[in-house]
Amino acid sequence: MNRRELLEVINSIRETTTEAGVLFGSRYMSHLRNPLLLVLIFSLPFFMVCVGNLALSDDDAMYPEIAREMRQTNDWVTPRLNGALHFDKPPLVYWLTGLSQYILGETDAAARLWPVLTGWATVLVIGCLGASLYGRRAGWLSALVLAACLGPYLYTRVVSTDSILCFFCALAILSYTRAMVIKSRHTGAWLLLMFVSLGLAGLTKGVLGMGLPAFIIFLHALLCGQLKSFFSWRAALGIVVMFTIWAPWHLLMAKANPGFLWHFFVREHLLRFTGQRYPRDEFLSAPAFLGFTLLWVFPWIGVLPQAIAGAVRRIRETGRTKGQDLLPCLWCLVVIGLFTASRCRMEYYSIPAIPAFALLIGKLWDEVLQGDSRISTRLMSGALFFMSAILLLAAVVSWEVLGPSKEAIFRLFAVWWPGSGWSGAAEQVAALERIRVPTLIVLTGSALFILCASYAMRVSRPGLACGLLAGIMAPIFLMAHWGFVLMEPFMSSRPVVEILERAEPVEAVIIQEPHEYQAISGMVYYSQKTVYILENSAVVNPALRHRDIAAKFLTREELGELWKSGKRLAFVFDHSVQSEAAELARFGPMDVIGRFGDRVIVANATNQGPAQKQRYADSDMQMDRISSK
Repeated sequence: MNRRELLEVINSIRETTTEAGVLFGSRYMSHLRNPLLLVLIFSLPFFMVCVGNLALSDDDAMYPEIAREMRQTNDWVTPRLNGALHFDKPPLVYWLTGLSQYILGETDAAARLWPVLTGWATVLVIGCLGASLYGRRAGWLSALVLAACLGPYLYTRVVSTDSILCFFCALAILSYTRAMVIKSRHTGAWLLLMFVSLGLAGLTKGVLGMGLPAFIIFLHALLCGQLKSFFSWRAALGIVVMFTIWAPWHLLMAKANPGFLWHFFVREHLLRFTGQRYPRDEFLSAPAFLGFTLLWVFPWIGVLPQAIAGAVRRIRETGRTKGQDLLPCLWCLVVIGLFTASRCRMEYYSIPAIPAFALLIGKLWDEVLQGDSRISTRLMSGALFFMSAILLLAAVVSWEVLGPSKEAIFRLFAVWWPGSGWSGAAEQVAALERIRVPTLIVLTGSALFILCASYAMRVSRPGLACGLLAGIMAPIFLMAHWGFVLMEPFMSSRPVVEILERAEPVEAVIIQEPHEYQAISGMVYYSQKTVYILENSAVVNPALRHRDIAAKFLTREELGELWKSGKRLAFVFDHSVQSEAAELARFGPMDVIGRFGDRVIVANATNQGPAQKQRYADSDMQMDRISSK
């Protein structure tokens, strides 16, 4: 090959690689220009920010602790908490958490991984569902709305089933839409995915988890005349797959644990829903529940009424069987209506409805950007102006409440949430002082941004208005995360365990009986010790003390025997209950290890000389060991 031929080959290779690079680059850049992908990319850091920095609250720690005990016992069927049988929840969250613990270790990040990932994945599912119902732009706008909603974000910061349930509900409804509503390609695969999602939702939240999306789908199919589509071999196969996913664990549990079926289906479902379960669940009034539902939609509250009105208008114009709005409307109505009727109603029970609201709001913004004359931009501008005024008022009120009137917060907790641990301790007062100025800045800044969005709507710049509303959530999310970091120590046993770890090792920990047994989870999870519960006569709860849980409860006589047994024990109690310290002093000398907030940590002395005068350690977690000499 001469030089000229060699240069021709080199130029040919260069041209080929250049064309391939341009082709690959154009495809790559086209994906980057996909608005839904951009929403996912920009929202991920906010979902993932410092997920391991927060201490788990005493209730949240139940899930990683049960997962840890499953791994230790190699029993992936029967959940145990503190070594005792615990039948309250289905197992999927425990299994997922056990998997993340195997990969990441027994860390707080491993515990929060699945709520965070499913919360983020729900944004993708809603983007696809919005595109299926309303078109591509409405799809990514719906995803943007959901990614910027306050409620779903907050509940990815806690360890619970709600974020995971939202994901499976949304996935089941997306699969139904693709299979039955718009009848896309691969109908059989979508139908199978719907039943798989329903089965997994049942393993996440029990009968309610499966029933919510199933009832929404059933109602929509009934009203649209689509029920006959379920009378097919594919649907029959899907139902078999669904029960194959959902039923085996229940059957294995019933075989291994007599009494499980009554406890799980009657006590945890029927009696809880009707408000007859003991201990009584915390119960919000219907107006408070609806108020929290609106709060979870922030910052889109101002445009929500117009979004709902637009959906109703479109249903009337096109008929319920032809339009696409009936499905998200039924979704909202079933979730909100069900829990409004229930006698067990918490503020976060409306979270599964927020994706449906996001679909309606995304469709509203799509119509506004299209220039639909039926949408009143002046009305939207006025609603946003009113929202900004409310936020300014909230900023003024927060400055007062977090300052001179902060005692009102502790009185509110004492009335509505007595077991929260918020009783006005010096550290808690200092924490409120620390968030006073940032809260004022965030609320005032949000009010100004929403005011600018109102002006943008007034001058016919809806894209700018939508961007401003979504953009204000970035500092609010960071502020919310910082608030969790600041407040979580008072809701968690981790600071108490850190004090214990600086002292002489103990074999077991004793705590006062909480309102619900699962509230011991934080102490068990962080200490990895057996935890005994001192019976409280005010909490008469035979439902908790049957089975082997009773072995973990102590009468005062049993406490005395255990305290004098020669084992090194720690006892954690509320400092306001002075009788506990006096009771322990009768049993022998003790060491006051430390104090955090209202909680005092003492241990029985290992040397049995005359007891010295006891004193508390300083509340900044510095530990003094008062030995008996």
